[in-house]
Amino acid sequence: LKKKNKFLKSCLVIPEGTQSECLKLFNFSLLCAEKNMSYRFIWRVHPIIKIEKVLKKLNLPGKKLPSNVEISKNNLIEADLKKTYFTLYRGSGAIINCVALGNIPLYLNNTKNANIDPLYKLNIKKNYISNEDEFIKLCNFHVLKNRSNLGMIKDVNRNYCKKLEINKLIKFINKFK
Repeated sequence: LKKKNKFLKSCLVIPEGTQSECLKLFNFSLLCAEKNMSYRFIWRVHPIIKIEKVLKKLNLPGKKLPSNVEISKNNLIEADLKKTYFTLYRGSGAIINCVALGNIPLYLNNTKNANIDPLYKLNIKKNYISNEDEFIKLCNFHVLKNRSNLGMIKDVNRNYCKKLEINKLIKFINKFK
């Protein structure tokens, strides 16, 4: 599951389906992108969000994105995951797929608000960040080690992904007939 070296310094940003969450994660990733131009960011919005509306509300320098930030045009998240090593998130359930497919999760922790981490059961607080310096430090640590995410992938699969049991599904559906 190791990514190619050219993707080690790349991060998928996946906010929940609210404009406020988009603004939080995109503004944070903009600060990170400006602080360290060697990192690449791919912004992906929830299908119910219009990216144009979010972009109008962002404080973009010169009204355009930095060269190391791009907006995903892919229909499937898997295409973005092939090009990234990290995923920055808060409450998006898509993080489960991201970790299951090999990305290292980075939870933007806001101590003023409740924890909305869908992976809270896994207790991976070592991947919680609250500022740009912590983001760069943690990413550089993972890049230098080129660490395998296999243990976390196993935990996600064990805790969140279950085999479909057809008989149980049929019984459940029959209850409503």
